Order: sequence, then structure tokens, then C-alpha cells
Amino acid sequence: MVLEKGSKYEIEAALDKTGSPEAIRYLENLADEARISVASAQNTLADLALQLQDFADGKPQDIPRQVNDLRDGIQEIKVGKLRLPFYLREDASCGHVRLTHGFWKRGNDTPNREIDKAKAIRRTDMERDEPV
Repeated sequence: MVLEKGSKYEIEAALDKTGSPEAIRYLENLADEARISVASAQNTLADLALQLQDFADGKPQDIPRQVNDLRDGIQEIKVGKLRLPFYLREDASCGHVRLTHGFWKRGNDTPNREIDKAKAIRRTDMERDEPV
């Protein structure tokens, strides 16, 4: 599922072990998942749409470190307290970004369980792409 297509990257949702795009499910239920108002969720999603568009086009980020390296090839896109971990597909001829899931950051550091979850989704997603 393609979320944004730009001149540098194509941003897609990775598929988890159930075959569904967990990042999309998270965003569709953002108000409930993050325990914020519907209005706040809508504002965050609007900001995210602009951020994804700029990132897909390879534009410099207005706020430093809106895209952050985490660990083991996992990075994150940040919009306020919303975090969307992702990985770059290494086998792609053009830049394919696969969002793994989403979470609302509550502390200073990204929890290890969120990075581990992103790695597990990446592993499953990449296995789905392997030729049989």
C-alpha cells in the first residue's frame, strides 16, 4: 500500500505477520491509540501528510531530526510525539520506505520493544517479498 510517492522515495506500509499494514491500522485509530482528542489526531495526521510528502521528495526537514536513526537499520519519522518506525528496502532500485507501525512516544528514549517490533515486522515483510 503506497502512502506517498515522491521524487526520491516511495513510502509504503509494511505487512505484519497477519498480512495487514499495522502502520495504517495505527493511523486509522490514532485518537484511541494515543488517547488524544479527535481534533488533535486530525491535526497530527495533517502534519504527518506534509512530513511524508517532503520526505518522499527528499526535501530538507524544517525541524532537525524529524527523521531519526534508531538501531539495526530501523529509522523513525517523527511528528510531535507520533513515531512511525520504518526501514529502507535494500533491494529496491529506487528508494522504497516501508513504515512498520506507529506509537505515541511518552519518554525521552524510544523503547527497545518498539525497535524490536519494527525489526520483527521488517523480517516478516521482507520474507513476503522474496521470490518463491
